[in-house]
Amino acid sequence: MLQHLAVIYVNPNKVRDTKYKYNRLMMKPCQFFAEFQTQFLHLAGEGQVPLKNYCLDLYNKLTIRLQEKITVTLDNLLTYKRVTAYCLSLDLKLRQINAYSNWQK
Repeated sequence: MLQHLAVIYVNPNKVRDTKYKYNRLMMKPCQFFAEFQTQFLHLAGEGQVPLKNYCLDLYNKLTIRLQEKITVTLDNLLTYKRVTAYCLSLDLKLRQINAYSNWQK
């Protein structure tokens, strides 16, 4: 009976469907990087994306503003861990600058 239920409720195309979602994933301008990173890692894991693709894929899915700021240092950020640490810090700093500039108006 459990096998029958598994056939009915398990999506045989789960990896393919998740890869489709992963390929379409883009960070929204108002989204926090930490939230986006969680989505990215979930879809990358479920979609069986190779670890070697994470850095460049992540960069391509960032907002234009983050891409512009990280481009200069991208060659020095050789690991996914370094890229994400830099993005987390940069996202926070950009939000603080934005909040401060709105406060000044």
